[in-house]
Parts: sequence; C-alpha cells; structure tokens
Amino acid sequence: MRPIVVMLEIEEPPTTRELGGGEHPAVGRAALVVHAVTVDPDATAADPGAGPAGRTCCGLDTAGLQRDPYQPADAGADWYPPRWGQRVCGTCAAVVRGG
Repeated sequence: MRPIVVMLEIEEPPTTRELGGGEHPAVGRAALVVHAVTVDPDATAADPGAGPAGRTCCGLDTAGLQRDPYQPADAGADWYPPRWGQRVCGTCAAVVRGG
C-alpha cells in the first residue's frame, strides 16, 4: 500500500459544544470527517502524485480539506490519528484496509 496522507473535513464555524473524541471549542475548529489520500512515494514534488492534491480514497475533492500532520509510529498503527478515531470516513477506511 502506498503511504497515506490524512485529510480533515473541518467544521465551519468553530464548535460551541464538545463533539466527543476530545474536541472542544477552546482548541478551535473540529474535524467532522477524517479521510485518507494515497500518495505515490516515487513521485517528485512537482508531480501531482506527490501530495494530497486531487481526491480522497472515497472520491472527495481535497481542495476544501485540511491536511493533518499525523504519521503512524509503526507499520501496525492506524492510518488516522487516534483522537479522530470516531470520525473516520467508512469508505476511506475500507479502501485502506483492502489496499
């Protein structure tokens, strides 16, 4: 499987209530849905395959999404940050599992 970049659908405007998973209004906007984007490890920076430009694993355009800097600590770790575990896109998760 190619490396994964985590992209977040962000709530606009900031939440005024706790959404679960540790998100609070004091830390700003909350992630509503966590998506995966596969990245070609052999691509160059000028190549579209080098980053999260394009579409998520579920086909969503990444233009309105925010990149999360999370990188799994080891090969057995989840592809998404633990704090966003309850917000993972089911389609993206299925693609990553089947990949």
